[in-house]
Amino acid sequence: FILWSKPGRNINFALLVTAVILSWFAGRVPGSFKEIWSPYQKLTVKASSVDEIGEYVINVNNIGYQEIINLSDDHVSANPGIFSPELIGFSQYDLPLLFHPNPKSVLLVGTGSGNDVAGALRHNVLTITAVEIDPAIILIGRELHPEMPYLSPRVQHYGSDV
Repeated sequence: FILWSKPGRNINFALLVTAVILSWFAGRVPGSFKEIWSPYQKLTVKASSVDEIGEYVINVNNIGYQEIINLSDDHVSANPGIFSPELIGFSQYDLPLLFHPNPKSVLLVGTGSGNDVAGALRHNVLTITAVEIDPAIILIGRELHPEMPYLSPRVQHYGSDV
């Protein structure tokens, strides 16, 4: 191994240390307040900017992945500049439940931080089976989603251990 060869050992070690330090800085996401390495990927969380409708933005491997959005009736009604009053109840998380009103149970696959789970709760679904394999995304949703969908007793989560 080159690092431990006698000639130039100090130079090789210095290069290795420099590479580690530079890669640590390169992996940082400006403005993020949380960084988690899941079994699958690096996730970072930052507060949303003014041009985003969510509360928080989750990046995966330094690329935008999903927003945590508060679509509760109180929040949407209190923010007509962000949420058009005539479109209340027609988000991408509400539409599937409008095609089958009053379902007793739903299965949601790839539930992420919980926006679709929160949508099912808003539509009074009695039993929600939520499947998400990435335990880090579930932890972020449990901690930061303003509607707290994963804490509802009506939600059963399946996937990797959290």
